[in-house]
Amino acid sequence: VNLTKIDLSGNLQITDATVADLCHTLKTPHMGSALRGLRELNLRSCMRLKTRSAYELLNFVQHVREAARDPGAQQNLRMVNGVDLEALQLSSRADRGRHAAPSMLLRSFLEQQGAKENSTSMTECDVHFFAGVMHQYQNIPYCHVHIVIPTSLL
Repeated sequence: VNLTKIDLSGNLQITDATVADLCHTLKTPHMGSALRGLRELNLRSCMRLKTRSAYELLNFVQHVREAARDPGAQQNLRMVNGVDLEALQLSSRADRGRHAAPSMLLRSFLEQQGAKENSTSMTECDVHFFAGVMHQYQNIPYCHVHIVIPTSLL
């Protein structure tokens, strides 16, 4: 069985050490065959993840970016935390100036929850990761943040 998607978004148990181990495993050239077909990795809105996880994810994105330059490399991963790496690679190769990529769109959904600490939709890890992506891919002109508020909260 091949994994094509790892979606741990909203997980309240995952830690920075777990993310570091996962990213290091994904970077190894001899990783298990079950992870070679991975196309999407999502760790958004995990309340316990801090800046270290963003750093590990950004290092992993940089690894994917460098591997994509190798013509013989086979890279299936396309999305990390909702960021389309393939589209960013293509736009960064285009010779259309600094603003070749579309703007980054971040959409957050507010949900009614009992605990105040769980009501944040953008975590420290999310903020640092998206800022780091915009730094690595300087052809992204700006970022839109859409916050979706259900009518029950109005």
